[in-house]
Amino acid sequence: MEAKTVKSNMTDMTQGSPARLILFFALPLLVGNMFQQLYNMVDSIVVGRFVGSTALAAVGTAFPVVFLLSSMFMGLGIGAMVMVSQFYGAGDAERLKATIDTIYTALIVGIVPLSIVGILVSRPIIALLAVPADTADQCWIYMVIVLGGLIGSLGYNANSGILQGLGDSKTPLLFLVIACIINIVLDLLFVVVFHWGVAGVAIATIIAQAFSWIFGIFYINKNIPRSTSIRSASSSTKRFSARSSSWACPPACSRRCSASASWPCSGSSTATVRRLWRASTAPTSWIPLPLCPSRA
Repeated sequence: MEAKTVKSNMTDMTQGSPARLILFFALPLLVGNMFQQLYNMVDSIVVGRFVGSTALAAVGTAFPVVFLLSSMFMGLGIGAMVMVSQFYGAGDAERLKATIDTIYTALIVGIVPLSIVGILVSRPIIALLAVPADTADQCWIYMVIVLGGLIGSLGYNANSGILQGLGDSKTPLLFLVIACIINIVLDLLFVVVFHWGVAGVAIATIIAQAFSWIFGIFYINKNIPRSTSIRSASSSTKRFSARSSSWACPPACSRRCSASASWPCSGSSTATVRRLWRASTAPTSWIPLPLCPSRA
């Protein structure tokens, strides 16, 4: 039972009222989903307010593409959560530590080719979406920067899966809230003060995500005894990959489908966003209307 003695916000989900445990475990997850949407929302608000319609359309077009390419490794957190929860509930400290080591091994090994492939296919994808020429360059800049720093986002999802598997859904939410605050501050700094445009919001995003990942690493290392055996981590890599894939593939595929469903509309939506932005910033002519209908 060593795995259960090194806990702070970790909860034994097998003890207590099931309804209460599920409710208090799910509430931070619901709030966390809203804060995760803030990354792109804040980027869109800042560029739309301080840069222009072209930058706003570029960020809006790039987000589904980045989400699609990263959805596979986002499923890593789901597979990690299932395996960690099984070993934690069984009190198997050795397999728990080996699983955590293997999660990081799979993340580091997989993120490099994913980022390279994403950067290489970003131009063809933008051409496939028929993004207007004046928006395509800024869209490509945003995609390349975010895909180059994708390890922060995927690392946070891996840490979140580990902690949630240990019954702790509050700590990942705390790290996410801090990262969102950092993202807002850096967005304003890089765009309003430094005038970096789309590149500024992309850099702010990857820095904030990297902080959320680093916070999780320090927290896990402090609260969970780590395995120092390289052999145990390497020998379980294949087992972890096979088992986690069976749980991670369905949600990852559903996320890919939801992201790719909006692709056919991306080209037209880019133009629509720009028209709406121009309309909202154009001066309005007010026409006085009678309060009551005239009587003959």
